[in-house]
Amino acid sequence: MLKLNRVVVPLSLDCNLHCKYCYRKAGLRDIPEFNNLMRNYLKGLQPSWCNSVTASGGEPLLHFDKVKELFSYVSPLVHKKIMTNCVELTQEMVDYFNELNVEVCCSHDGEMTEYLRGIDILKEPDILALIKQLNNFYIFSVCTKFNNDPYLNYLNTSSYFDKPFNYNTLFTFEDEYLPGLMDDFDFSKYVKGYMKLKHEGIIKQDAPHLQRRKQGFNVLPDGTVVGMSKIHHTYGTIENTMEELIQKKRELGDFDVCESFKDCSCRDRCCQASQLASKSFCKGLQTVDAWFQSFKD
Repeated sequence: MLKLNRVVVPLSLDCNLHCKYCYRKAGLRDIPEFNNLMRNYLKGLQPSWCNSVTASGGEPLLHFDKVKELFSYVSPLVHKKIMTNCVELTQEMVDYFNELNVEVCCSHDGEMTEYLRGIDILKEPDILALIKQLNNFYIFSVCTKFNNDPYLNYLNTSSYFDKPFNYNTLFTFEDEYLPGLMDDFDFSKYVKGYMKLKHEGIIKQDAPHLQRRKQGFNVLPDGTVVGMSKIHHTYGTIENTMEELIQKKRELGDFDVCESFKDCSCRDRCCQASQLASKSFCKGLQTVDAWFQSFKD
């Protein structure tokens, strides 16, 4: 059995928003239905080596029946997550997520959320009331040149809540597909805001995007293993070995850009998908890494 420490399952590429930094346009494909291969794989996941199963998209709440089907195959002992814009959140969904202790990752980008995403869910009273009922949720914020300071983004987001919540942030990537969002990005401002979030205990881990994990893949509902960003690139299936999947990934050129940064200062610590490598994205990770290393030294 292919032992992935996190199993990310895109349930559909349908979405109800048109976020300016969405990278799914990098490669589209049809998303298949669940089959017995994937059902048996999910049932066999063990918490000793699988940290989590994540429902992703597109927007997974547009297909809530598939979300429930996915989690129905997974042991209660394996952590469950969903990545969502929360626009379609209902009371039924909140009750379901609370019952299963699903970690709900909500998207919010500070005061520029409506500009970047088309809607600010925290300004919608009905949606905000539902989010506040969730027992296990966190906010993920994407930074661009329009919302460069993650600490200010957090202050805007936290003003809607009367209790602490988990929070994390990263800057956008994929310059090729998202022109203009990283032009003149102030990495110094970003890192200072990030370090302030860390110093105040708002971000709990040391640069989680710089902690080496195993290979990152998406696994489709039929057991097909594909890229994290280039979802149209097929590496094999869950019946393949890790070595076979990595070899296919290399043949498709999904290591090429990353490996061109031969002098990368955080190569041994970076856990981002290699397809995400770009001049601005890698510069940002290296800047964050340099700050963390200076504090450790």
